[in-house]
Amino acid sequence: MKQTITLLLLLLNFVTYSQERDAYQVDSIMKINNVKTKIRYPENTVSNAKQIYNFDKQGRLVEYILTDNSLADKLQFKIAYIYNDANKVIQAIDSSFSGEKLSVEITTYTYESNGNYKAITFNAKKKKKILSDITYQADSNIVTHRFFNDKNEVTRENISYYENLNYTYKFAGSEKDNGSPKSYVINGKEYKIISEDKWEYIFKNKYDASGKIIERDRVVNGVLKDKCIYSYDLDGLLNVKTEITYYNGKESKGNELFKYIKWK
Repeated sequence: MKQTITLLLLLLNFVTYSQERDAYQVDSIMKINNVKTKIRYPENTVSNAKQIYNFDKQGRLVEYILTDNSLADKLQFKIAYIYNDANKVIQAIDSSFSGEKLSVEITTYTYESNGNYKAITFNAKKKKKILSDITYQADSNIVTHRFFNDKNEVTRENISYYENLNYTYKFAGSEKDNGSPKSYVINGKEYKIISEDKWEYIFKNKYDASGKIIERDRVVNGVLKDKCIYSYDLDGLLNVKTEITYYNGKESKGNELFKYIKWK
């Protein structure tokens, strides 16, 4: 999730937090409605985990927080975003908490005059160790996200194809077994292999007259896997996201709720 948040903040300089099959709202909506904090949580669940989005008075996302499943006031991770004068993200600082252990990753961004950009994520203690990179091609509206192992080999690659600035129509990728060859022996001779998984999702998006997403279907090999339905309040703020999943002829449904704290 963390990588996706960073990816879309890069692509959508004026769009708040978003991710694949998720909720998108432009910064202007947050600014107009004077939103300081958005809190997102699942309905009818025992989990205490919440996603918290903090905005500045310009409506820009400046901090994303995920709380612990069992202790609501304990953090799982936190991402802080820094902008330049052109409202573009120039750095993200990602702090992850595991018990008493803290790990920090830093992402830096560079932009080109043609609209392309590149982001590089590295460990704060090992600045030469690149964990992942992201590139955006403005002419084709495609984002490529690569992940690296300790040998600097690509172990995973995601490609997002955007039909407009906010929403993808296709998401494809591949992943190797951590880039580490497996081996088997035949007649005393060792053979090394690297297994690889591939995937491709097609998204069908529906919008209302104002351009807000109201339904988003995910299709795999021609089969509908899940559907997201979005509801908004009278101010245009997302208040309910319903996800319907289809599996083995059965349907399951769950809601996520959103509440907002305003600047005084």
